Amino acid sequence: MKLTFVLLIIIFLAFSGYHLTFRHFRLPLFARIFYLTGTEFLVLGILLGPQFLNLVDPETQKGLAPLTALLLGWIGLLFGFQFEIKKLQRFPIEYFFGAILEGLMTLALVFTGVYLSLAICCDIPSSFMMVVAVALSAVGGCTAQTGLAFLSPDRIAKGQNTMKLLRFISSIDGLIPLLIFGLCFFYNPSTGPDESRKRS
Repeated sequence: MKLTFVLLIIIFLAFSGYHLTFRHFRLPLFARIFYLTGTEFLVLGILLGPQFLNLVDPETQKGLAPLTALLLGWIGLLFGFQFEIKKLQRFPIEYFFGAILEGLMTLALVFTGVYLSLAICCDIPSSFMMVVAVALSAVGGCTAQTGLAFLSPDRIAKGQNTMKLLRFISSIDGLIPLLIFGLCFFYNPSTGPDESRKRS
């Protein structure tokens, strides 16, 4: 019963966040930054977790593991659809190296900042800090589209070549975070292959 209730809450929050993010509501600037960066989902996750409402406890997380795998695979499928060879050949190889380098630099910077902040401000185990830092750095690697959304039309019109490069990078830089989430899910003790063998 709790699992069904939590699933309905997550679906409701996902649709609510989608409408607030991608519909053209006239929101104040701070609210646009809050919603366009996906910060609302981070806050809601903390509220639903064991530290506050405790709706998504470890047992519930295990019950939601099949849904997590399905959604992760669906995102990977949608992401892979854009890799059409004919379209990719239009861009120089330097664009690909630039996109991968940008993604790795973002991951490294966000990971370092989050890990050091947690080490200074919070008294928590280093393993937990590592998990949080990896998760947030992977999320931070998918924010290029949000950055483009904040650019003014005048700035876009003045730098067409730069915008072409930025749009290409923003469509590629999600590859590394997606691989990180996939590997984390695969090697998670509660969802990985060892756990599947135990259940079978």
